[in-house]
Amino acid sequence: MSDKILSHKSYSGSIEVSIEDGCLHGEILFINDLVSYEAENVRELQTAFAEAVDFYLDKCRRAGLEPDKPCSGTFNVRLTPELHRNASLAAARKGQSLNDFVKECVSDGVSATAGKDPGSTPGRGHLRQVPAKPQRSAR
Repeated sequence: MSDKILSHKSYSGSIEVSIEDGCLHGEILFINDLVSYEAENVRELQTAFAEAVDFYLDKCRRAGLEPDKPCSGTFNVRLTPELHRNASLAAARKGQSLNDFVKECVSDGVSATAGKDPGSTPGRGHLRQVPAKPQRSAR
């Protein structure tokens, strides 16, 4: 586990701090449903996250619904027309489709950051203050 992202059953969760409320909290990342959790310390937050994932999966199962998957494998990338053209040309020069070229570039970028925190976001501090204490919920 990184020090910024929680993991349980292929789900990832955020770690946030509320200075105002004196608690830690987060939500399951990369799904459309809102599933949040909170605790007073890191160990309890890890437990609350795992319980939230398990609760979400159980609630979906009982309702006969397919739970959201953390990532579908498909996403849109918006580029400038010039970058789009240059990427298409680079892919053609390598005898690849643009999709395969982009997959290779992303894979190379992920491999290059393997020793770094995969959950870090440029321009965002380790933890950020949030205005209100969230409620535990799953829909």
